[in-house]
Amino acid sequence: PTFGEARGAPCTHCVHHKTPEMVRTRGAFCAGNNGTCDTQPKFGAARGAPCTHCVQHKTQEMVRAAGPFCAGNNGTCDTQPKFGAARGAPCTHCVQHKTQEMVRAVGLFCAGDDTCRVEPSFGEARGAARTHCVHHKTQEMVRTRGPFCAGDDTCSKRPRFADATGERPKYCDKHKGPGMVNVVDKPRARRK
Repeated sequence: PTFGEARGAPCTHCVHHKTPEMVRTRGAFCAGNNGTCDTQPKFGAARGAPCTHCVQHKTQEMVRAAGPFCAGNNGTCDTQPKFGAARGAPCTHCVQHKTQEMVRAVGLFCAGDDTCRVEPSFGEARGAARTHCVHHKTQEMVRTRGPFCAGDDTCSKRPRFADATGERPKYCDKHKGPGMVNVVDKPRARRK
C-alpha cells in the first residue's frame, strides 16, 4: 500500500482500493504548487538529475530526468522506449526512432496469434481479463472494458445513442429508444 489519509500518515490502501480522498503518503513528491502537489516527480534540470517536478508543474527548461530513454537519435531522445527486437525483449527505441523490424515489446498482446501485435479488448465476460483482439476473438467473446450500453446488464456493445445531441451516449443500436439519436458517429454525406 502507498495511499493513506495524508502525507506522512500510515499507508493503508493500494491504488486499486483507495478512496477518492486518499493521497499518496510516501515516496517523492512534486515541488510545484508550493510543495502541495501529491504527484510523483519525473522531471528535472537534466537527464539523471534529481526529479523535482511533475508534468503539470515542470518549467519549460525541464526534461524527463528518470529513464529509461530511447536509444535513437544517437541517444539524445528523451522519449520512453516501447519497441524492441521481439515481444518481451528489452525496450530500446520509441515509435519515432524504431527500425522497420522492431515491434512493440511491452504491454498486453492478443493471445489469438503469436504474431498479432494488437492490444486485446475482448474476453470471456464483462470485467474479465482482456485476451483477444477483434480479429482473433471467438464468437462467444465480448468487450470486457466499458463504457457499456445501459439497456441491459449483459450487453457489451459500446453506446452510441442518447436523447439529444451533446449528451453522453447511453444505449447501443439494439437498446436505443424511440427518438434517440446517434451522438457518436458523424452523418455521412449522401452520394448523388
